[in-house]
Order: sequence, then structure tokens, then C-alpha cells
Amino acid sequence: MKKHILFLFLIAAMGSCSENSDFNWDERVRIPNSFSPNNDGLNDSWCIDSQGVASCLLVLTDNDGMELWRTTDIHTCWIPQNTLSSNLYYYFLHAVFTDGAEHDYNGELFILN
Repeated sequence: MKKHILFLFLIAAMGSCSENSDFNWDERVRIPNSFSPNNDGLNDSWCIDSQGVASCLLVLTDNDGMELWRTTDIHTCWIPQNTLSSNLYYYFLHAVFTDGAEHDYNGELFILN
């Protein structure tokens, strides 16, 4: 006869979620980490999905730190004007939300051709 042991852990957090300034960042801004601008009609542009962003600065750079694209409109998708090689690129996003909160995001973007 097998015995099963069940461990139950209770973690109590100080304060509530509404007091946490980083609450639900993943739900407010979702940034894809790759896309394929090869004109096949699928994933040809890089678009950020966001909710409640009042203003922003979004910058995309190559491996050498050279700026490739910049926008202050979170709803503008990036469609490269020229063919870029399959490589890693980098983004930085500073977002100001409608509730006054601000948050910086940065990461890697892989282009697949």
C-alpha cells in the first residue's frame, strides 16, 4: 500500500495586492520576444499589447546599440523597412499608465527570417 504525504504551505503577504506597485505588470503590457518580417502574412510586424498606457517611449536597438526604431505611440507596430538578418535585437520601453504609475521594460527581440 502506497502512502501519500500532502504538504500544505501557507504564505502570508504583508499588505494587499493593491498596495504592490508591481501588481499585474504582465497583464498590463505584453511584449512579444520574436517575430518574422518575411512578408508571408504571419507575424510580419512587432506589436505590443497593452492596457491603460497613457504615454510611452519605446526604443529598439541592434547588437551594437544602434537605434533602429523609436516611437511614443504604444499602438504603433514596427515593420522593418529593410531586410534584417535573423538576430537578437533589444528593446526598452518606459510606460506611464493612466493611473499615474510608471514602469520600465527591457528585453531581447529575436527576428526570424
